[in-house]
Amino acid sequence: MIFLSLAVFVVCTVVMVKRAFAEKTYWGLLSLIAPPSWPIFYAEHWKRYRVQGVVHLTSFIALLFFISLHIRAYPFEFDGTPLASVRNIIAPAFASTPLALDRYTFASEDDVNALADSMGKGVVLHFGGQDIPLERATLIDGMLRMRSLPDARPSIELAIDLRKTGLHNAGATLLDLGPDSIDHPPVYLFEYENLNKRPKITSYDRGFWLHLSIELAEDERVSGDIRLRLPDEDQSYLVGRFDASKKDLVWEIGTVRRDYDSNDTIEYISQQYLENKLGGSLEQVVNFRKTFFQTTQVEPTASTLATVALNDGSIQYVELSLYKDPEAGWIVEHNTKAGLTAALNTLEDMPAGTVPSLTPVRNRVFTVEQADSLLGNNVAVITQNGRSKEGIITSVDQHSLCLTLPLNGSEIVMMIRRQDVKQIQLME
Repeated sequence: MIFLSLAVFVVCTVVMVKRAFAEKTYWGLLSLIAPPSWPIFYAEHWKRYRVQGVVHLTSFIALLFFISLHIRAYPFEFDGTPLASVRNIIAPAFASTPLALDRYTFASEDDVNALADSMGKGVVLHFGGQDIPLERATLIDGMLRMRSLPDARPSIELAIDLRKTGLHNAGATLLDLGPDSIDHPPVYLFEYENLNKRPKITSYDRGFWLHLSIELAEDERVSGDIRLRLPDEDQSYLVGRFDASKKDLVWEIGTVRRDYDSNDTIEYISQQYLENKLGGSLEQVVNFRKTFFQTTQVEPTASTLATVALNDGSIQYVELSLYKDPEAGWIVEHNTKAGLTAALNTLEDMPAGTVPSLTPVRNRVFTVEQADSLLGNNVAVITQNGRSKEGIITSVDQHSLCLTLPLNGSEIVMMIRRQDVKQIQLME
C-alpha cells in the first residue's frame, strides 16, 4: 500500500508540475521550488484541476498514513537511523528514552491517620474538602458497596469490585496494594446530585493505595478495615472499619434497621415474623418470592410470598403484607392474611407433625375483606359500578388487590382498589 500510494502521488506531482508550467512559467518554478504552493495552485485553477487536486491530496494523506502504520508495526528497524526521531513521535513507547508520565499525588499518611484517630467505628470518605460518613455497607456477589445516607449532600457511593480477587469468599484475608501494583480491583465513585438523575461516575483501575481486610462474621455479615487513597485532584481518601451485610440490609449495633427500604429488609423482617409465630413447628423458611414494596403512596406498603417447611413434612405458601410505621419501620400486619392467621393458630395449638391441611374454600361469593383467603384462585371481581373483571388473585394489601389474567403466553395485570370492590365470585 505504501508503494501504491507513493506511485499515485508521484504521477500526480509530475502531472501537476507539467500543467503549472503550461499555465505560467512562475507557477512551474514555484511548484518545483516550494511544494507548499501546490494547494495554492489548485485553489487558483480549481474548476479545471479539481479532480486531480483531490486525487493528489488523497494519495499524499494515504502515503503518510501507511508510513505511520509501518513505523508502528516495526519500530525497532529505525534504531540508530535518521528516522529514529520520527519513530519517537509516532511510537513514543519504543523511544530510547521512556515516555515520562506524571506521578500520582495522594493525601499524606498523616492526614489519613488524623482522620482515623478522630473517628470511632465507621467509615468516612474525605472528598471535595468534606468528611462524608458512609453509613451503609453491603458485600453482595463480590461487590463491596459503601454509601452515605440518601439525604446527605453530596450523596456518595463507593464500590470496589472484588470478584476477581476472591477476597469476598475468604476470611481474615488481606489485600495490600500500592500505585505500582498490578491487578488492582476496580474502584467506582458515584456522585448523586439528584437521586432522580444519573450519578456522575469516576472509575479507577490502577494507581491507587488500597489496604483492605475482610473477616467473616455472624448473620450473613462480614467486617473489615479499609484504607483507600485515590489519585484525584482533591486527593480523596477513605478510612475506617465497616460491618457489611451479604444482603441489602443496614445494621446498627447488631440489629437490622427496619426503616431501610429494600427487598432484603422486607424478607428479613418477614422471616423473623414467621420464626416467632411458628416457633418449634417451623422446619425452615425455604425462600421468598414476589417480594415488592412501594413508598410512593401516602402509606408505604410491602408484600412477599414465603415458602415454609413444617416439621410434619408439609410445605406451606404464606402471603405476608407489611406497612411502614414512621418510628418502628416495616412491620408485618398481624391480620396479614386470613389463611395464614388460621394456619398459625392451628400450628400454635397443635404439636408438630399433626398439622392438618387447610380446608379448601367452599363458598362461592366473598366480600373484599375475605380476598386474602382467595390468593391463587381464579375469581371474578364485581365492582361498585356493576362491571366484572376476571383473573387470578396474586396479591392483596390494605389498599388494593391484584388480578393476573394469562393471555397468549403472557399475562395482564390489573390493580383494583378495595373500595371499588362490591363482591368477589369464585370461578371454577
